[in-house]
Amino acid sequence: MKYYGICYYPELYDEEVREQYLQEDIALMKKTGFNVVRIAEFTWCLMEPEEGRYEFDWLEHYIDELGKNGIYSVLCTPTAAPPVWMAKKYPEICYLDNYGQKRSYGGRHFKCNNNPVMREKSRLICEKLGERFRKNPYILGFQVDNELGQEGTAFCSCPVCQAKFRGWVREKYGTVENLNQCWKTLNWGQTYPSFDEVEAPRLGRHQTPNDVFGFLGTDSPSLRLDWRRFVSDSIIEYYEMQRETLKKYTDKPVTNNTTHLCTNKVEWAKLLKNSEVTGVDHYPGARSENKDQSSFIYSHARGIRNSSFWLLETLCGGGQGNWAYQGMAMQTPGTFRENVAYAYASGADVITLFKYAVFAGGFEQLGSAFLDIDRVPRRRAEEFRLASEDMKKYMDIVEKTEIRADVAIVFNFDSLWDAEIKPIHKDFVYEDYLHELYYSLIRLGINVDVIDDEKPLDGYKLVILPFGMVMPDAFGEKVRKFTEAGGTFAATCVSFAKDPYANGVMGSALPIGMEDFFGMRVGEVEPVFPETVSKVAADGKVYTSKYWQEVLELTMGAEAEGAFADTFRQGECVISRHSYGKGTAIYMGTVFENAEMTDYVAGLLKRLGIRRAPVDLSDHGIDVVTRTDGEKNWYFVFNSRPYSVSVRLDGTFNDRMSGQMVSGTAEIPAKQFMVLE
Repeated sequence: MKYYGICYYPELYDEEVREQYLQEDIALMKKTGFNVVRIAEFTWCLMEPEEGRYEFDWLEHYIDELGKNGIYSVLCTPTAAPPVWMAKKYPEICYLDNYGQKRSYGGRHFKCNNNPVMREKSRLICEKLGERFRKNPYILGFQVDNELGQEGTAFCSCPVCQAKFRGWVREKYGTVENLNQCWKTLNWGQTYPSFDEVEAPRLGRHQTPNDVFGFLGTDSPSLRLDWRRFVSDSIIEYYEMQRETLKKYTDKPVTNNTTHLCTNKVEWAKLLKNSEVTGVDHYPGARSENKDQSSFIYSHARGIRNSSFWLLETLCGGGQGNWAYQGMAMQTPGTFRENVAYAYASGADVITLFKYAVFAGGFEQLGSAFLDIDRVPRRRAEEFRLASEDMKKYMDIVEKTEIRADVAIVFNFDSLWDAEIKPIHKDFVYEDYLHELYYSLIRLGINVDVIDDEKPLDGYKLVILPFGMVMPDAFGEKVRKFTEAGGTFAATCVSFAKDPYANGVMGSALPIGMEDFFGMRVGEVEPVFPETVSKVAADGKVYTSKYWQEVLELTMGAEAEGAFADTFRQGECVISRHSYGKGTAIYMGTVFENAEMTDYVAGLLKRLGIRRAPVDLSDHGIDVVTRTDGEKNWYFVFNSRPYSVSVRLDGTFNDRMSGQMVSGTAEIPAKQFMVLE
């Protein structure tokens, strides 16, 4: 069963109207087609108004009233926002940046996830929630915390975190001599006499609102990479503590509303590896005219557990701003209906829109919501009702089919972090390039999986590793087996370039340990600036280098598939192809602009016999999701443009949405979609 609903905050209503509003809200939710809410993630001060005194009657009342009306609840642990009394009594729970500045209470995410008091208080509130709601029939599942690590709190540098980091590296390296060797601390004479001297990396300058982590310092890249691994592990440990506590009392799913590659840089696959479902938050662009971003995020969410996901926050309006620090545009009519259908077609099992009613106060006051501040349902509310009507036409298809992909993109958090620590180009952002590559592929009308390096590669015809700078040895072995069995593996420039400690390996050819696999080694390298940009000839076409370029020396049987077409490197290999077992290993010494990459990969798909959807995607506002039952395909075709678009179809189909047969050219009105069978 699919669930459709909204994030709900009845506790924020004034007491004298709270019960009246609750009943009005339930009536409107039922009319809209909602059957689930997400609730209570910022209510610790109500659940535990004084230390050790727990109050849940108010919460159980809301959950029961909703449940009796067919509306289930995803119940959240409130640990993203500890109560003021806790911060006052236990000031050591507050986050400390590495300038020694303590973050104050008054908002959310001011805590240190490693602090033992914070851990114990979090465990206790989860214990009490589990005890109270273990038998409640209206609980659909649980969400731990809220967007873990948000607002930079992964990077606390308090004494507890510093000591725990030292323990983490001691356990990993065993001896300080081994640490010094692996981190190559003799560079600039920074060897550690003992583990007691190891400290979290310092900021190179004060943070600005645009910083991801706030580091532009000059200390060891190995130190910085291990620090990123440590803070990710710390968040995972904090999540697991809460999840395990809840699971003592419930068999319902427990998850977190992850933020994909957007803010926190926590290794999401590791975070949720013991969880039953993947949760994710995603806010599509208010006036977006394509589904590129949504497609990537939903593919990433599916790839975490190779399964469907819960979309626990998503956009449902405009208005005054909060996180944008300015106002937000309102959406074009039809946007919400289309966004809802796209999420379900892309693998969502649960959707809870953010949020039911505009907040009157707090940081997110007067921001986007289902209802405006006057509580009058307007076009947005009607559009979400129509979205539930749409579901009746296509949901049986979604429930009996799945998304299968012949192509996968592999991402790796060590490489992401290394690209931030030691940038190769000021314009290059690892996660942005993952999006770029993904967009260039889905323009070809194929499904693409986004997977981490630990996922199996079996079943794919083409696997692409973009900028895999720091890859584990186990991945190299997995790639060899995949290719040997007949797969095609393609890596871009700067892949297999460093050891597990983010260092080069003296005397080793690049790609490290993979020269025989690719049949070549990397020679000269340089970034692509306006004065160094090059043309590349491949497959009878000419492309343009971007970000980085490498000369490839064919040493062990590889063939040149692409060569520099100008500059002093004219004729030198930049793309190699090597037969390995039954498969093929391709190495791209540079990458291209989106449209050019689409053109290049189209040739690969043709050679590999990968079928494309029978829909013309030349208009970038048209997107397609292909679902299959193993024998038959269905095509969900979306027009994100604010105007009607004509689409060419290769075949004759029944459109579930209109009930009409379509062939040749079909007209899709603005912000609408077809479901072709």
